[in-house]
Amino acid sequence: MTVFSARRFPILFRNCWNTTGLADAINGIDMDSLCKELEELKAAAPSRPDRAKRYFVGHERRLPPKDSGNPSEKHLAIALRRLEMLHARADVTQVRLLDYQFPLKAAQSDTGLGEVDLLGVTADGRIAIVELKVRRRDGDPGDTPVHALMEGLRYAAVVQANIGAIAAEVRRLFAIDVPDRPPFVQILAPEDWWRGWHDMVPRTRRRAGPWEVPFLDLATRVEARLGIAVECASLGAAGLADIAWDACGPLLLRPPTVSGVALDTR
Repeated sequence: MTVFSARRFPILFRNCWNTTGLADAINGIDMDSLCKELEELKAAAPSRPDRAKRYFVGHERRLPPKDSGNPSEKHLAIALRRLEMLHARADVTQVRLLDYQFPLKAAQSDTGLGEVDLLGVTADGRIAIVELKVRRRDGDPGDTPVHALMEGLRYAAVVQANIGAIAAEVRRLFAIDVPDRPPFVQILAPEDWWRGWHDMVPRTRRRAGPWEVPFLDLATRVEARLGIAVECASLGAAGLADIAWDACGPLLLRPPTVSGVALDTR
């Protein structure tokens, strides 16, 4: 059995995608190397059943504490999960949300792997991986879109490697049949996060470069080569400021208007 180590995958697990030189960094991604890393990650992916662990672990007793002054990305994930349904790209129509902070690590040594922010199933039964992003409290947009894409892709590889076990749990818990197909990845964020990366002030734009074209090209080539569909989606104006609490935890005061993000490539 191959042992998982994030250091083996320098593209997928790159920690720093700076604003300065962002377009050049995306252009510098070699597609063959990226595809090779994804295939090798599938082969080395941790397996929770091998450690007698389930994927759907339940969160009822582990809700984050109420903090109406400082809601977090995790609070938003829980609030969205409680909506149960999200819209997605036209050929998918809807995603039924099944879980938040979906675990992928099989052991504590699987460092750097993280958890899927939201896991769902598309209308045709395909696993959906939702990578959620929000602006930081200081107004900084935070992680770059390509960072979010790499997170979604590595989660997709690990999920696909374990699709049999995950599908069995989905069937037992939700009575949904999941086909053995590459996952659907959605990068989902409030509108202000997308604006932070698209509507940059001139000085920041000059430092970053026109990142949108190579980013969209990369996502298109990933789908063509590996079948992993990628969508950029906006929650509209809904965000951390719209989170309230009831007896069951965080909830959104108004439902989001989820829509695709049309990145201007001019």
